[in-house]
Amino acid sequence: MKFLFLLPLVLGPPVAFAQPSGRVAVRLEVLPIALRVTVTSAEMDFARQRADAGRVRLDPATGDISSKVSGAHRLGEIRLTGPPHGAFAVDVSSVPQLLGTSVPVGFRLLWAKSARCGPGGYETLPGVRTARGILGETGCASLRFGGTVDLAGAPEGSYEGSLHVSIVPL
Repeated sequence: MKFLFLLPLVLGPPVAFAQPSGRVAVRLEVLPIALRVTVTSAEMDFARQRADAGRVRLDPATGDISSKVSGAHRLGEIRLTGPPHGAFAVDVSSVPQLLGTSVPVGFRLLWAKSARCGPGGYETLPGVRTARGILGETGCASLRFGGTVDLAGAPEGSYEGSLHVSIVPL
């Protein structure tokens, strides 16, 4: 009978012993440098114009405006930074109507890109809404937005609109 008495002790719960060491798996995935988008000028401004000015051009490659009465004119500008020679695509999905108090003013988008972020070197992209580009050797590129407005017969007042610009790395 002693044998029957010892049997439950042998089949009882196991005793846990503390481990003196252990292992933890460590993993890491390094992604490429991200394309960063900075809006350096969020407003395109044709300044103050006269109704009889006709067609006014805000040149995105040079920053010049064909005419104005007063006020500061301004290009819209987006700066891209990332790995040198990184590729990207740009899509301007909407061309705004410049709406005012009564009727819209005719607007045509003109934009330009440069593979660097300094002055000059802009390539005008007339008539397109999608383009590809490459960051320059310093990992920087710039996009400028301008256009033309047709003021023939435009009533006086203030006019506004907006562009939707999407940029993706390739």
